[in-house]
Amino acid sequence: MKALKRPAFLLALLLSLQSVACSKGGTLAPGSESEVSVPDGGVKAAEVDGRPIWVNEVGKLASETGKDPKEVLERMIDDVLLAAEARSKGYGLGVDVRDTRMRVLAFRLIDKTVVEPNEPGRIPDSEIQSVYQMKSEYHHPRARSVDHILVTFDGTKGTQAEKDALWKKAEDLAKRVAVDAKGTASEQGFLKLVNTYKTAAADAGLAIRSESIPDIRENDERLLKAFVDRAFEIPGPGKSGEPVKTPYGWHVIFIKDETPAVSTPLQQVRGEVASEVSAKRKTDAFNALMERLAKDYPYQINEPAFFGPQKPDAK
Repeated sequence: MKALKRPAFLLALLLSLQSVACSKGGTLAPGSESEVSVPDGGVKAAEVDGRPIWVNEVGKLASETGKDPKEVLERMIDDVLLAAEARSKGYGLGVDVRDTRMRVLAFRLIDKTVVEPNEPGRIPDSEIQSVYQMKSEYHHPRARSVDHILVTFDGTKGTQAEKDALWKKAEDLAKRVAVDAKGTASEQGFLKLVNTYKTAAADAGLAIRSESIPDIRENDERLLKAFVDRAFEIPGPGKSGEPVKTPYGWHVIFIKDETPAVSTPLQQVRGEVASEVSAKRKTDAFNALMERLAKDYPYQINEPAFFGPQKPDAK
């Protein structure tokens, strides 16, 4: 037996196909026993749980929905599997569904096993809280705008001993810059230190320059960890810290301003979070259901009749 190579099952797509079939008075697959009939010149596209799906039925529904015939066949197989499971659970025994087509049984099974248990109102508070905490759009960490003075050198030249000596000179000069930086609380005063130490840097074979970074967030992964950590160790705006080393050189950081951390209260977005969790749970439940039904109810596809000379890959 070969199965279609399916993409991820999509609950919304199955329901949309069923809705089109209902609106046009068609069937996705044979329903009650009285509905099983062989169309003129009928060729089976597949047989599921002993029930045929005809090639011309697939073609008709594909034309009505604008879907690819292979995709439509997958959904028609799903419909039969769902209906078989619904009957096994007794959902087809009531007066209202005893003589109805498979789509009604499929709807009932999906409602009972997929939709109802996972409605937003049934999502546990603990799960809503957990998802809320993980969603970055609801939580904006503390952020700082900084200037920094970098003392560096050309690391592509010289022996390792010469490079080590330059690293030590860069550290010593950065420490001198940091001492003077602590004596100023203004951005302008901090940036003037570049010119103050430009000659000393050049005499030592170093370079010194400044740069502004407008938005550094706590635990910001866009920048080097050592730099970010030092930026948030400094007490606050108007303050500078001890030099910090990165692969680029030695940095002295000055804090210009800070935006405090802020979170959107859970009560304001609870409905949004619950709906998102509900949708995911429904999709997961539907996928799990269809995977189980594909194992519980055997089906075969008439590959030569439906696909022609080129057969689908086995899953």
